Amino acid sequence: ASTDRLFTIQDGANNIYIQGKGNLTFSNTGAIVKTGSGTLALRGDGAGVGTFNPKLPSDLTLSKNDPDQWVLGQSNTIDKLIDGNGTLTINANDLTVNVASFTAGSLIGTTGRLIVNSDFQFAGGMVDVVVADGSGSAPLNKFPGTGTLTRANTFTGQATIHGGILNVNVLADGGVASGIGRSSSADTNLQFNDAPGTLSYVGSTAVSTNRQFQ
Repeated sequence: ASTDRLFTIQDGANNIYIQGKGNLTFSNTGAIVKTGSGTLALRGDGAGVGTFNPKLPSDLTLSKNDPDQWVLGQSNTIDKLIDGNGTLTINANDLTVNVASFTAGSLIGTTGRLIVNSDFQFAGGMVDVVVADGSGSAPLNKFPGTGTLTRANTFTGQATIHGGILNVNVLADGGVASGIGRSSSADTNLQFNDAPGTLSYVGSTAVSTNRQFQ
């Protein structure tokens, strides 16, 4: 199914849900209006694929917590992304957020980036796009759970492992893009903190790194 309908978000937790095997496309590339404190969740039971082409409001919290797949059809700037299940696809489009919070699920794309202004909170799931700085040096905070960062990320904030397993496909020297960003090799930029935590290199080639840690 396809619709060119736009809508207004007011208050409360608002959901768009795909139930069944049919795909759903929001074709209009105009802007969604947000007049209150409401949030938006892209949801589904996993059988259909959703494509969302409208422009999202810059103060929106967007959630993706079901086993389905949704595709964002253009670059967007929002306040917060919460990704807990399924797949969110950005293809060649950038997604800029103040805060990104992952507990499970996947964020995938081709050349599109996840641009983080303030905080990258990562417990689990997979991020298969480049994570980049926005308006500041975005830190990575890895919380308990198992998660994988597949790309050579360019964020420059410190990486702190508060627990769990952080799998990275790319490791490199300080100042070079890698799974844990491209901050310098200073030990303050890679910290193991609070609980048992693991940094696991899962790449396919032998590498070396001068990264220090504490």
